[in-house]
Amino acid sequence: MNFFEFLANRSDVMLRLGLEHAAIVGAAVVLAFFLGDFGAHNFYLSQPVRAVAHLLLLGLGIVLIVQGNAVSRELTHTAGIPAGADWYLGGLGIIAANGLWRFVEFIILLSTPEHRFAR
Repeated sequence: MNFFEFLANRSDVMLRLGLEHAAIVGAAVVLAFFLGDFGAHNFYLSQPVRAVAHLLLLGLGIVLIVQGNAVSRELTHTAGIPAGADWYLGGLGIIAANGLWRFVEFIILLSTPEHRFAR
């Protein structure tokens, strides 16, 4: 099955299931794409544990980046590596992992049949 057949089958299924289920999936996909780092799509799909995990990872990453910037302003560079770089890179890594998790959930939402989202 190529990509266009996949899209045709999805729209066919959406028509059979009704607009309500298609709207649930559509809203979850849009939320995952634009606000996925905050876990908005998981709150929408009634998965608060995952949503809070997204928020905690994002918050931890931001705190580590801010801490790394604060440390680098106070301390001098040693051995050619800026002070606070480990905090900063750790924060970037956590935010990148959260973004990867969001992207994976976005792809899963695109490929999950609509009947699994029935409320």
